[in-house]
Amino acid sequence: MATQTHSQQVDLLSQHTIESVEITCTKCGLTAYEMEASDYEAQVIFIRKGWRATKNHCYCPECAEKYVKTTVDKPLPPAWGGGMFGDD
Repeated sequence: MATQTHSQQVDLLSQHTIESVEITCTKCGLTAYEMEASDYEAQVIFIRKGWRATKNHCYCPECAEKYVKTTVDKPLPPAWGGGMFGDD
């Protein structure tokens, strides 16, 4: 059996893992997932899909329409690619 360093093993395992970000509505319990996205990318995707949050709660798009009285006031940056400041 060959000996591997910790770093080699981490590199090999990273080829077999998928990052998943989960969000759950605190009103109805609906859960959604985004696969292979960073936390920030997933948050942008969830906002685009209509998920909203308040200080104490998170709402799915359906519950957000009923219970949330605020809107997102500025355009969102592109989820994939484009410039960091939305100018591409």
